[in-house]
Amino acid sequence: MLEFKDDFTKEDYIRLRNLVSWNVLDDEQIQNIITNSSYKFSALENGKVVAIVRCITDNAYLYLLCDVMVDPLYQGKGVGKMMLLEFINYLKVKINNKYAKLYIMSLKGKEGFYKSLGFSEDYATGLTKIFEVK
Repeated sequence: MLEFKDDFTKEDYIRLRNLVSWNVLDDEQIQNIITNSSYKFSALENGKVVAIVRCITDNAYLYLLCDVMVDPLYQGKGVGKMMLLEFINYLKVKINNKYAKLYIMSLKGKEGFYKSLGFSEDYATGLTKIFEVK
């Protein structure tokens, strides 16, 4: 049985980021991610965080889902879908806006997952630019 919480710790974030094999970030970057996320949401099983999502926003109109991560042991079991549906409902109640847009920049090949939750490709391309400062 999953429990949902409107927060997660820096340690949970780092653990899940490592489990899904994403790029390693330095401590300052991770602290800024945690501090500057507008909304943080997690799914827990038996008190252990098994999935997280965070959101950044202008708090008026645009909301961007960031870092949707699910522990690989829980992938393919509906955990990510349940967490995102709960988060979307939480966000609707929390912001109480008449109209808002929720975006996700999906990894290639994962679009179907988000489409199953009602996301569409009608409005944005999801293009990104990655840069490194040396």
